[in-house]
Amino acid sequence: MDPTGITAIASLLGSLKSLVGMAKDVNHAEFNGKIIEIQQKVLDIQSKYAELQEENLSLKQSNADLTARLKRREEMRYANGAYWTKDAGPFCQHCWESEQKVVRLSRVAPRAGGEYKTSPTDIVNYTCLFHPQTRAALPIGISDFIKKLNSQT
Repeated sequence: MDPTGITAIASLLGSLKSLVGMAKDVNHAEFNGKIIEIQQKVLDIQSKYAELQEENLSLKQSNADLTARLKRREEMRYANGAYWTKDAGPFCQHCWESEQKVVRLSRVAPRAGGEYKTSPTDIVNYTCLFHPQTRAALPIGISDFIKKLNSQT
């Protein structure tokens, strides 16, 4: 909650309490009733102010989330069976296109008895842990592939 708003409301409540004290000395029922009515309205305003502050914070967070999603959407590019950003990839095509989730593809281990490939230019299979049917054949040296993609734009 905004400190200025809290201070103003607290000050107003303090003034009203002083008026109530004076009203007791006057002992006039109608005056006392009006002061109590004003106090109730100030409390209602204070409650509504707190709700608006909470809603404002929630809307700011939602806006930040949507802005980040839009930026991510603009950064994603499709190439060689996967999605890429300027700095990272490969990401699962199915995850991104169906749910806008950025899920990195994992290198598939060679079959039992198969040889491990180690050269940055060797082509290996990458797959999504959530969608094993999604495959992309890419070089082990992904960073070189990303540089090549960036040079094409």
